[in-house]
Amino acid sequence: MFRLDREVPISGHARLMYEYALNHPEWTEDEVRSVFAWGPREFAEAIERLAGLGLLIPSPGTPNGWYSQLPQAAMAAMARNSRQRLESALAAANDAHATLAGTIEAIASMRVEQTGDVSLAERGPELAALLEEVTNSAKSEILSMQPTPAPTATQAKEARERNTVVLRRGVSLRTVYQLSSASLPHMAHHLRLLTAAGMRVRTLPTLPVRMIIVDEALAVVSAGAPQDGRAAVVLRSTAAVGILLQIFQHTWDHALDLLPQQLEPAPAEDGPPVREGPEQEFTVRQLEVLKLMAGGVTDLGISRKLGLSVRTVRRTISELMERCGAQSRFQVGFSAARLGWIDDHLAH
Repeated sequence: MFRLDREVPISGHARLMYEYALNHPEWTEDEVRSVFAWGPREFAEAIERLAGLGLLIPSPGTPNGWYSQLPQAAMAAMARNSRQRLESALAAANDAHATLAGTIEAIASMRVEQTGDVSLAERGPELAALLEEVTNSAKSEILSMQPTPAPTATQAKEARERNTVVLRRGVSLRTVYQLSSASLPHMAHHLRLLTAAGMRVRTLPTLPVRMIIVDEALAVVSAGAPQDGRAAVVLRSTAAVGILLQIFQHTWDHALDLLPQQLEPAPAEDGPPVREGPEQEFTVRQLEVLKLMAGGVTDLGISRKLGLSVRTVRRTISELMERCGAQSRFQVGFSAARLGWIDDHLAH
């Protein structure tokens, strides 16, 4: 008789259904509902939950139309799906990058003195004043793309205060962040507060340029690479802003919503400062253990493959559990696959 480990993060009707399905592969709906005295709703909810986790997968060749998959196989499948999703997002980002590069080149060739619709704002007080002005004048919607580098904790707090005021005025905010930036602890805290206030946020592994579009009438675009902030192009041309709107919408449509795990609470703002920088990256050992865990390898199997003691493997797993706030080894693998941590590091 198969009994599900306590660490597998499902409970209630879904757990009962899963254990029964593993022990009775040819189960039928009538049979399950009779055994557990369920109505149609309880049965449907259990099926939906298990299918969402990949523990039940459609199988037309079986009497009930489903195949019960072991948790380790479900984790491996989720990791594969995460890789496919990452590759699709990267392709979309590269497409947007190429389109935007051509657009910026065309815009840069416009003659400012003839139209007055294109100007440059130098990095520093001039650009800061411009951004504050256009933000305060927004009436309906502000759209933005925010590639790396991410703002510091202090910069994020200042931006959050400005954006909160804008949201309270009823202005809609939509922003696409680069995934690596959104994954930083202080940025997760920042985005958690802003989404709670009504801002909509999505992420992509790469973004082509930093830009802001206000009320579909004005756009401010970084004049160089995302890391090169010497100046910004300010556009008031209806045609030029219209092209950037299409690029933003294309990027937004291919970006991914933030998962709840990416918005976990961080320390209060008056608490100790959150560390930033390279120390937040995975160590080589953590990444190797994480990949093997997501593939369903046991602690003993990991120790043999990596030449580590079981004690060292378990200590590393504990570090990973703490990092993603998981309560069990199983949850670490699922969180890593869903958040794209494994594939994000492989892509680099």
